[in-house]
Amino acid sequence: MSNTRSRNKGNAQENAARAREAFARGKLDRAASLFQKAIQLDSQQAKYHSNLGAVLHKAGQLTEACEALESALAIDPDLPAANDNMGVVLMALGKPDQALPFHRRAVKLDKKNAWIHCNLGLCLE
Repeated sequence: MSNTRSRNKGNAQENAARAREAFARGKLDRAASLFQKAIQLDSQQAKYHSNLGAVLHKAGQLTEACEALESALAIDPDLPAANDNMGVVLMALGKPDQALPFHRRAVKLDKKNAWIHCNLGLCLE
């Protein structure tokens, strides 16, 4: 791996870590900005796109959240969090029929995650 690529990957990881901290503190604009920087530095990390989608959902930016999650799933369709987050966003958009396959896939991919099971249950109500 080239020195520049290695440095970019490290900076992307650092930005993503800072973004997760900002998200945990409720600083949504800061978290979104940092995840976007991480994506600019390492665009093939599905988890960065998925986390950005979660932040945008929490900020009420549902269309943008869907776009970020679509990017995550294009990179890694087997990422449980991206599938679960897409289901949650689609539910927020009032589209439970579209959300259901994402929730079912998330449960299949991560059978032990209680939150994923809970979100599937909410979708089936």
